[in-house]
Amino acid sequence: MSNDSEANIVRAEKLELSRYSSDLIKRGLDLANKSQAANGKFLQSSQLPSIQAEAKELLKDGKKKFSVKDYRGAFNDFNQALRINPNYAEAYSLRGTARANVGDYQGAIDDCTQALRINPNYTEAYYLRGLTRKNLSEDYRGSRDYYTGDYQGAIDDCTQALRINPNYTEAYSLRGTARAGLGDYQGAIDDCTQALRINPNYAEAYKNRGIARSYLENYEGAIDDCTQAIQINPNYTEAYYQRGYARLFTGDRQGAIDDYTQSLRINPDDAHVYCMRAMARKSEDYQGAIDDYTQALRINPNDDNVYVDRGNARAELEDYQGAIDDYTQALGNYPNALEVACSMCGICTELELVSVFPYYIQAYYCRGNARAKLGYYQSAIDDYTQALQIEPDCGYYYSLRGDARYKLGNYQSAIDDYTQALETDPDCGYLYCHRGDARAELGDYQGTIDDYTQALQIDSNYVVEAYCRSSVARSILRGYKSSLKDLQKGLD
Repeated sequence: MSNDSEANIVRAEKLELSRYSSDLIKRGLDLANKSQAANGKFLQSSQLPSIQAEAKELLKDGKKKFSVKDYRGAFNDFNQALRINPNYAEAYSLRGTARANVGDYQGAIDDCTQALRINPNYTEAYYLRGLTRKNLSEDYRGSRDYYTGDYQGAIDDCTQALRINPNYTEAYSLRGTARAGLGDYQGAIDDCTQALRINPNYAEAYKNRGIARSYLENYEGAIDDCTQAIQINPNYTEAYYQRGYARLFTGDRQGAIDDYTQSLRINPDDAHVYCMRAMARKSEDYQGAIDDYTQALRINPNDDNVYVDRGNARAELEDYQGAIDDYTQALGNYPNALEVACSMCGICTELELVSVFPYYIQAYYCRGNARAKLGYYQSAIDDYTQALQIEPDCGYYYSLRGDARYKLGNYQSAIDDYTQALETDPDCGYLYCHRGDARAELGDYQGTIDDYTQALQIDSNYVVEAYCRSSVARSILRGYKSSLKDLQKGLD
């Protein structure tokens, strides 16, 4: 959960404690009397002030603990308040926020729902339940960017809160982010704009509208919105991050790097920002990118995707062994990712895992590439084979494995791989040329000529290579005149 999401939850501290207390305490007293009637013990109305005071004190203690992020301690205090008064709506709502902050999202939703049963017009409970439902969509960190939760439920809760209070700016902003989660970016922009009409100094609404504009590729509009948010709150790390993202897509890499750097000055422990700065750096500064990925792994040493990204950057610097080590580290952790995915989303096969963790298969074929660069062709073949077991229709992996097999002199297997790759990419001149090479090694010169001729017909990039190699094949077949013509065309 982001810092700003936590800030939204903390706003629950502003709830008016006495708004419903008297009525709720009386209802709690009725329930307590019913439960104790069998023992002949009844609470007297004279006990109301002390009961009310005790519940309020527990709520106050819980809020203090919540403010210092002692969520379990806060939960215990709110729970004690509810034992005294089972109909204390605010205590349910606050206990829900505590549960959300320790990852018990369903428990948080249940608590807010209970608060709404007690008071159907409790706008804060609608908002907090909506916030929890939205965060359920985003906070599964094992695959944060891929897990889909209850955005529609968040929209419904915010809509209900806005029916009760049409000027509830936070509900507009939250509904906007939930709409963006469902791909309704224009709806998100409209909600954030409405929030800004009510409160022109609402930095989060500017930032959220900027995110939606980025999704619609209105990057200049996104930059303007994030700049406005930063003017309102110069320490707004997410606004710097989002502006950096938009700048990256406008080609302003240095501006993006500057924004990510500023975000990290404010919050130096955000691994995701290090990764984004690495992305901006790596086209020109691979070592800087590696340093950023290393910082991200210092913060979160179990982020397998970052190992893959760092491995890719190391490969660009020809540090192939370092790249292999990173890919191996990532692959060593992916069985754990599969186990987590099974428990969280019902994923139970490697193929399903790839759709959720695309870096999983990338780690195999990239490690294969690095191994091939170091001459470890059999190990590279093993990696490409593993990738093909997961994604058997990928011609690119067949092509890579064919190259490695060719290097080992396994020409027939190389031909088979190139042929398989051509099934998915029949217009690739590279594949025809390399299959022709493998056929030549086996003495199939007519097959070689046929492949080079096919390459010439579909890909002009192979004109010189194909004509010259075809000339050699024809000369071997004693077609000297044809050989000279091909050689001349290649030289021309």
